[in-house]
Amino acid sequence: MRVTLTWALALLTGSALWASDITQIGRATVEYRNDDLRVVAAYDYSQREHAEPWLLFDVGVTAQRARWLRPRDFALALPDGRVVETPTQAEWRRGRGEATAMLQRARPMRTTTVDTAFGCAYPAGVPEIGRRSGGLGRDACVYRAFWKLQGRADRYVAVNRHRAARVDVLFESPDGVDWPAGEYMLLLRGEGEPARLPVVLQ
Repeated sequence: MRVTLTWALALLTGSALWASDITQIGRATVEYRNDDLRVVAAYDYSQREHAEPWLLFDVGVTAQRARWLRPRDFALALPDGRVVETPTQAEWRRGRGEATAMLQRARPMRTTTVDTAFGCAYPAGVPEIGRRSGGLGRDACVYRAFWKLQGRADRYVAVNRHRAARVDVLFESPDGVDWPAGEYMLLLRGEGEPARLPVVLQ
């Protein structure tokens, strides 16, 4: 796991909560949108249960300009200024026992927020919600697992104006312990400035 120290990101965390490209669309769901990129991140489980070494984000991404989406594109800025990278496949295998247990505990709390935002899931009786919310439609949504316990892991996925991807993004605590309450920043990096999504752990 690579950890860097970036005080500038820590200083940006508070102001980004009020940025015009950020929308809070749920208690633990935040959306970033600019002319090219749209990112929705839900972290219901981790907001309530972060007294463990792993954090989980359910993330949906689409873009006007085609791009590859890879695990290393994501990072997490901590309140103390450090930036944590996503785990490598080797790090995931080493910590898979704790991470798998966390994923199993999180399953009952997983929501359809990300799917609904992109029009990938239509609640019973509301078949038009995808089109009303500007969604891409069920067939345009791709699900990928960046980390797997066994077998092949999908290490990248293409997104574009007609195609959204939904991925689980995990981070392991750089200190090997729980994550303290506070304001974090989920980063999606690429060309130009990264997308910054404020995350509040209570």
